[in-house]
Parts: sequence; C-alpha cells; structure tokens
Amino acid sequence: MLIDENILAAHRELSACSAQFICHIQGNPDYLSRSHYKMLAKHDQSTYEFPYTLQPWPTFVDKRTSNKMSAAVIRVQGLITSIPERLFSYNFEKMSAYFEMPINKLKTLMEGTTTSVLGSGLGRGDFILASNGQFKCLELNLSPDVGGWQIGLMEQQYLKEPVIATFLDKYQIRCRPNHLFESFFSYLLREYNKKSVGRYNDVNVAIVVPKPQKYTSLLQLLNRVYQITLKILDPRLKGSVFICESGSLTLGHNSLLLGESKICIIIDAAGLELPCSWSTLAKNGQLQLYNGPTTEVMHNKLHLALLSEHQESELFTHEERRAIASYIPWTRKTVPGLTNYGAEKVQLEKLALCRRERLVLKHALKGKGCDVYVGRYTAAHIWAEKIRNALVEKVWILQEFVPSQSYYYQIGSNECAPHHVVWGLFVFGNVYGGAWARILPKASHLGVINSAQGAEESSIIELDQ
Repeated sequence: MLIDENILAAHRELSACSAQFICHIQGNPDYLSRSHYKMLAKHDQSTYEFPYTLQPWPTFVDKRTSNKMSAAVIRVQGLITSIPERLFSYNFEKMSAYFEMPINKLKTLMEGTTTSVLGSGLGRGDFILASNGQFKCLELNLSPDVGGWQIGLMEQQYLKEPVIATFLDKYQIRCRPNHLFESFFSYLLREYNKKSVGRYNDVNVAIVVPKPQKYTSLLQLLNRVYQITLKILDPRLKGSVFICESGSLTLGHNSLLLGESKICIIIDAAGLELPCSWSTLAKNGQLQLYNGPTTEVMHNKLHLALLSEHQESELFTHEERRAIASYIPWTRKTVPGLTNYGAEKVQLEKLALCRRERLVLKHALKGKGCDVYVGRYTAAHIWAEKIRNALVEKVWILQEFVPSQSYYYQIGSNECAPHHVVWGLFVFGNVYGGAWARILPKASHLGVINSAQGAEESSIIELDQ
C-alpha cells in the first residue's frame, strides 16, 4: 500500500488520528480486507436496518474540524432563512416571480411566517471540503425529510469493530460519543418550552413516515434516548415518541391526537403535503410542526443563487458578505442575460457553454442527485441541450464545480483507494447536530456523489482532544 503524501496531508487536516489510522493500515496490510470488518457488514439489524452501504473505515475528525463544520452549516442556515425578509421583505409577488411559483400557493405556504420561525427548522447541508480547507455548501435541505441521520446509530458498531478498537487502544485515542439524537430531542424540547405550546405535561413527539412498521426496533431506541433527555432537561417533563403514518393522526379539540395521546411535536420525515389543519394548529401555537408548509419554498436551491448574486450587497453586513464568499460557491439562476463571473461580465448562456468543465447544472427542486449534471463529466452536446432547456424552464441553477480533496478508504475485497467526500452536516435551528461522510472512489469519474452512483456512508468519529 503506497501512500500519496498529499492525500495523507488531507487526512492530517481532518485530524492527526485520521492520518495515523491510514499509516496503521499500511503497517498491517491484512486490515485492507473487508472480511476483517464483519460486524459492520452484518450490523445489528435488531436495532435498525441501515438503508445504505457502510464503508468499513470511519472518518476521524478533531475538535477543530468539527467546529469548522458547525460554523459552516449554522452560518449558511442563518443566511438562507433570512432571505424572505432580507431580500424580498416578504413581498409575495417578487418571491413568486423569482421562485417560479404561483403567488396563491406561495402565500398559502409562507403567510404568517417569520425569520425566527424559518430559522428554527431542521435540515442538512451537503458540503465539500475544498483544497483551501474551506467547507463549501453545495445545497442546504431545510427539511426533516433528509437521509444520513441513520449513520448516528452505527457509531458503536464502528467502535466495537476489532480492527478499529485495537487501533484506538494501541494509540490511546479517546472518542467523543455521538449525541445526534440527544441533541435533536434537547433542541425540540427547548423550543417547545420557549413557545406558547410549552407546558409541563406530556410532551409527545410524532415522527410521520410512510411505513412505520419498518421502524419498530428503532422506536424503542428513540424512546430510551427521549426518556433520558426529558429527565436531564426537566424531571417534570414526561412524554413518548411515536412513529406513525399521517392518516393515524386525528384532529381533536385544538389538538392533534394519536389514539388518546395528544401530540405536541410533529416531525414530517416523509416529505408529505400536510393537512391544512396541522398548519393552523401550529400557527395558533397549539402544535410544533417541523418544518411545516414552508419546506416547499425553503428547500429550493435558488436560495444559494440569491446569496451568491448578492454577495456584495449592502443588505448584508460586512461579516455576512465574508461568510457568503467563504461558504457559497458561485451560483446563478438559469435566466438569460448578463451576469458577473469573477471580474468578468458575461452572458450566462455563453458562460455556461464556454466554461462547461468548471460548472455544475442542477434542478433547483430535486434531490438525491436527480437532474445534476457535472460539466466535466457530461458530453458537450448533452450539456448544451441541458443548458438550453434550463434557460427556458428557469428552475435550475448553475454552480461552480468544487472538487473534493482525496481521502483513502477501503474498496473492493482487499484494497484501498482515493475517494471523494461529501460532508452531510445536520442543523437543528442554530444547533449543530452532527455529520456523516458520503464517499465515492475518485476513479469513478461520475461527479455526483450519492448512493445511486455506488457511494458509501462512513461514520464520523469525533476525537476527545
């Protein structure tokens, strides 16, 4: 196993332990074999059936890297959720024109909301750690209906794996436990008690999914965590977590019921169009709804274009303009006309065709890697056709391609190879929730890093340093 010193340096930037682990594998070539990681290959499905392919090697990050992740996703979330007020003053006609959405629908989704309400939502950002050490936001999914949170359940499986446990013991490396679900429930309860719905009674949480029967074992785990969180926050609080379909919930007197249990907090983890009665209860302070009807507007990738386009605007403070420059790659809505690209002033269509290898074309409303075209991996004639269509439809963005640094991960039955990484960073309001790494071999030449292209998930292990 020959190690490229540049790749090892990238590991070292994550943490000294990350580089040390690669060197440890180099000194023990048998550990390249995937057969040494049987506990992960056959992870404990009595706890939860993990829906993705697990990468046998974890990703070790130190506190400095974790702090950079936290700062990046919290700052980007704050900037995006300020847009309706900051750039549009909640003028629905202007918002309708920009987001290509009927004004009546936009009013229904957004009327009565505030920046504070938008900023209290749940989400996950997809970031690339660029070669300059800066996290760049590819998109921010302001919705509870995002994947990757399940990786938080797998941390103990990684730490129990003999190869990893032996490494940690040999070098006396201590890890900080993953508290994603504790942080999640703590955030929900704090927000509950800050608002008019907050009372010292049973605080029941309903997580709405399409097939709740799949989550029976997970539900037991979540309730154990929830009971611990309730006691820590306030011994007077009681309650349970339920996983159910939306049709199981009924409307009571100024309340939402699951059987005889009053539901105080709803998490829409199915991406459903929610009943209007739920939104009414939420607006009247009788229900806490995440993320509610605003999700359809706020998950739109055009928000990144707005930030990029207004990077020099006096509507943002000097510090905010610096944050936009740091975290947001050059991004534009696909509308014909002049635009700025660095020091240039060029026609967007001409720029898109001439700079294909430096750009990515994305549908503004789709996720999971659908309708994403990376210029350098897309044939010129196909790219030109997609650009023409996007300029007509106007619900696409052009974004500067940000290449990932390379990191070593296990591949195949007994090999190791450089991979590219997308960092999934969770945010609960203004609280950093944790992260996962989605990885794809560098040699794949696909550009889009997602599970449909064969990407794997790696647990991020934070070190106690």
